[in-house]
Amino acid sequence: MDKSPLDTALRHFGATEANLLKLEKLWKEIRESIPDGISFYSGESPDFDDKCRNFDELLEAIPKIDGWKPEIHLMDLDAIAQNRLDAQDVGEVNCLVSVEQEINEPGRILREYRFRFNKKRRELIKDSLIELINIIDSDLREISKVLQMEAESNKAFAGPRFGDLKKTFRSN
Repeated sequence: MDKSPLDTALRHFGATEANLLKLEKLWKEIRESIPDGISFYSGESPDFDDKCRNFDELLEAIPKIDGWKPEIHLMDLDAIAQNRLDAQDVGEVNCLVSVEQEINEPGRILREYRFRFNKKRRELIKDSLIELINIIDSDLREISKVLQMEAESNKAFAGPRFGDLKKTFRSN
């Protein structure tokens, strides 16, 4: 049996949902592994680096939504430490805040993608349901016209529109 366009779309949404969940989980792990203070690692953070590489691969796998896809560039631990040190040297609160916002930016961007993803999924389902309701309504109106013309109410009905209606229900 052929899959309906809605079924196909929901399968794509399911795959995207799985990758998005992995991305969100991985971002949480990455964020938790960033030290609070200024700590230089001189490139010696293999676990952190592997998580970042995995994050980049998953990010590449998610599709655009309405032409938009997150562009996220994760900072390495030494860059984070250097930015924090520079902001501390400047001594301005807004510089310190700006550095922390930049560190947390991937989480904000992922939340934006999640929002757009959920909205698009709701739209797809709503549009598909409206289309299905319109098809069923049309079939029922046509069947009603035929039934009004036939006087015998105890007679089984088997018109072409009734077959269409049954097919619509079976495929959805």
